[in-house]
Amino acid sequence: MIIVKYVIKFITYIICIIILRPILKRQKKQRTNRRVLVQINSGIGDSILALPMIDEFSVEGYEVYAIVNKSVETIAKLCPDISRYYTLDYKISKFLRIFRQIYNLNKLKFKYFIGALPSNLIRDAFLPAILRIPIRIKHISPHKEIYRNYDFLSNEVIEVDYNKNNAESNLSLLSSIDEHLEFGERKFNIHLSVDSIINAKKKLIPMGYSEEKITVGMHPGCKETWAFKRWPPERFADLISQLGKRGNLQIILFGGPDETELSDHIIQKSSITPLNLSGKLSLEETMCAISLCKLFISNDSGLMHIATVFDIPVIGLFGPTSNEVATGPYGAKHIVIQKDPIEDITVSEVYEEAIKLLHRP
Repeated sequence: MIIVKYVIKFITYIICIIILRPILKRQKKQRTNRRVLVQINSGIGDSILALPMIDEFSVEGYEVYAIVNKSVETIAKLCPDISRYYTLDYKISKFLRIFRQIYNLNKLKFKYFIGALPSNLIRDAFLPAILRIPIRIKHISPHKEIYRNYDFLSNEVIEVDYNKNNAESNLSLLSSIDEHLEFGERKFNIHLSVDSIINAKKKLIPMGYSEEKITVGMHPGCKETWAFKRWPPERFADLISQLGKRGNLQIILFGGPDETELSDHIIQKSSITPLNLSGKLSLEETMCAISLCKLFISNDSGLMHIATVFDIPVIGLFGPTSNEVATGPYGAKHIVIQKDPIEDITVSEVYEEAIKLLHRP
C-alpha cells in the first residue's frame, strides 16, 4: 500500500512540474485581483486562531473567501471579514456537490491561496492547484513520511515557529504576499447580533441565569479522542464548590452533546449546582452565552478559544502533550497552567488564579 502512495506522489510531482507549473505561471500574470481563498477547515480553535490573519487581509483591502468544514462554518458565517464561505464535504456520496462547488470557486479566479494552520492534509494540498490559483502559501507539512508530504504543490512553504502562538504564525503568511506589510491591532472579528444575544439570555434565564451576578464559564471537556487532556471532572466539581461559596458568582458549564454525561457527573460531585448548558445550545448560541462571562476556565478546547474572541480572561488547563505557546489562548491577559500529568494541577492554584482575574480591573 505504501508503494502505491509513493507512485501516486511521483506521478503527481511529474504532472505538477510538466503541466501545472507553466499554467499557474501564466495565471499569475493574468490575475490582477486581490481575491484570496483561505482554508480553515480544521477545528473550532484552529479557525479562531486564523481570524487575526483574515482581519488583516480585510484591512489591507483583500477580498477574502474561505473553505471550511461543517464544524466551523458558524465561525465563518459570523466573521464579517469573509465575503463568502464554502463548506466542503469530501465524502464520496457528496461528489457531485463538491464538483459544483469547485466549478463555482474556479470562476472566481483567485490570485492567492492561504492554508491556515494546521495545513497538513493531503486532500487540502490539491485544491489550490485544481483551482489554478497562482500564489499558494502554507506552512511546511509536519509529516516526515515522504509519501505524505505534498508541499511541492505550493509556491511557498514557511517553517512553523512553535515558540509563537499559531495566530502569529498565520499572520506571518501575509509577509509572503507583501514583505513590507505592517500589522496593526490583532483582532478577532466576530459579530454577534443583538437579537442572538437576547435570544441566548431568554434560554438562560429559565435555567436560573441572573444578569446581576458575575458569570464564570467552564468547559470541562474537549474532543473525545483527546480525553486524556482533560483535567479530572472531580477537580472541576471541587472548583465549582469553592467558587460557588462567593455569593455574587454564578457558574455555567459548557459542552457539546457528547459531553452531557461528563457535566452531569461534575454536578453530582459538586456542592453547588451550576447552570448546565452542555448539549443544549447551537454553536452560535454557545458563543452568545460565552460572551456573557467575565472569566472562562477550560481544558485545551475550541470553546477556550471562543472566549478569547470576546476579550474574556481565560485560564487554560494544559497537559504534557499540548504546546501551550502555539495552541494556547491568544493574548496577554490569559493564563495557562500546564503540568505533566495534568492531574498535578491543583484546585487551589486554579482557584487563586481565578480570584486574581476576577478582581482585575
